[in-house]
Amino acid sequence: MIVEVLVVLAFLIGGSALAAVYGVRGWAVPAVGFALGVAVHVGLVGALTVASLPSPPWLGVMLTLLGPLAWWGWRWHQGDDVPVAPIPTLGVLAATVGLVLAARAANLVNFTPDSFRYLTTAGLLNGGRLDDASPFLLESRVLAVPAMHAPAGLSGELYLRSVTPLLALSGVLVLVWLVTVGLRTFDGPPSPTLIAVAAAALLVTTNRFVFHAFYINGHGPLATWLLILGGASWLAVRRADEVGGPQLTLLQATVLPAIVLARPDGGVLAGLVLLPLLTADGVPARLRWVGLGVLGLTMTAWQGFLVSFYRSAGGDVPFSVTALLLVGIGAVLGALSVRRLGTAWLPRRSLGLTELVLWGAAGVAIAFDPQVLLDSARATVQNTGWEGGWGVSLLMLAGLAVAVLMATDVPGRAVLRFPLTAFVPLAILLAYLRGNAYRVGPGDSLNRMLIHLVPMLILFLVASFPSERWTWRRSDASSAVAMPSQGES
Repeated sequence: MIVEVLVVLAFLIGGSALAAVYGVRGWAVPAVGFALGVAVHVGLVGALTVASLPSPPWLGVMLTLLGPLAWWGWRWHQGDDVPVAPIPTLGVLAATVGLVLAARAANLVNFTPDSFRYLTTAGLLNGGRLDDASPFLLESRVLAVPAMHAPAGLSGELYLRSVTPLLALSGVLVLVWLVTVGLRTFDGPPSPTLIAVAAAALLVTTNRFVFHAFYINGHGPLATWLLILGGASWLAVRRADEVGGPQLTLLQATVLPAIVLARPDGGVLAGLVLLPLLTADGVPARLRWVGLGVLGLTMTAWQGFLVSFYRSAGGDVPFSVTALLLVGIGAVLGALSVRRLGTAWLPRRSLGLTELVLWGAAGVAIAFDPQVLLDSARATVQNTGWEGGWGVSLLMLAGLAVAVLMATDVPGRAVLRFPLTAFVPLAILLAYLRGNAYRVGPGDSLNRMLIHLVPMLILFLVASFPSERWTWRRSDASSAVAMPSQGES
């Protein structure tokens, strides 16, 4: 119990120090901070692993605490605006301890066979025996969830009961923070506060979100980190005055390694979130290429590690690893090109062309084996309707998103729209790449993956409130979906 309390407090304090340095203020500092703290810990464990350095659980926890605190202390010593309020801070720490104790007492943990595979890697990390893991285990389950739970081994336990629920709570509060900051100049009605509360209510009343809040898997953490990644892009487009461009760049750079290490498809999803920044109007130049560079470096390092791991085990390197390694290298080269040449060389309708390429690739795959699509579509309809545990929530959110997209026009909304619409052909392609159709049931991979984008989908709905036009856009609806121009929704 004491170990879990100390580990969670280390994540909270270290991440909150970063949030304060990044310009987050008030009640949002611990809310954003906890998600950042866990992300930093995951990134540190990943870096130590790739570098083949010892990574005992206590080392990652201590670095997560002391590194950000040292940065915050240096900034404070320099006279920068990195305030700390002693009494509220003590209150937050006490409340966090209470939540940890409550989570341990309730022990509301959801397990599936995948959960035990994650915990197998966590145990190997804890014992310093990661070399004993199979290459496929590291490729398919990656490192984020094992890194989150490995510190439990310091007290002889298999997992931390509170870290996943607290990360889900952090995600809800991050959504509230993004809405209140992003809509600060919106004079309503309704008020930004009321909109933020409604957005949080939409999220916490989604059955699958509640399930993943207690599920030992990477889906819930990935959803929170993707929300931060996409939300930072939206704040940049909205030119929110609370967090500046350099801080938003650091915010994205902090969560990107954790996203890559959360799921095998995490890097690809992060790429979909970052691409709209290349053509968005008015965002800081650094924001266009730093995140892409961090994404590429992380993917290259991790997939390169897997290549070495497969070869040292005497096995063939799977195509999926090689392909993601090439994607990582491509992201690095893209970042260098944007850094040196800017974005003038990019086609005006880059996002639409990207979606067309994805749909074209999906079309080719469908032509070779249409049965995979038919079986996947049938399973997905059943899962989102009555078999997958969603209730009516996902269909309601999707229907609202389509209606909002058709009826409103908000400049810069593509930073949130593009990942959502581009995910559709990507999901089709993933069924073919894995070699079989999606299946019926809550455990289906696509049914679980859908939660990754639900918080961003809700933020997309929120982003429509400042629209100056609420009319049915029959004339340009199709172009808004497929090929938005720069600065459009």
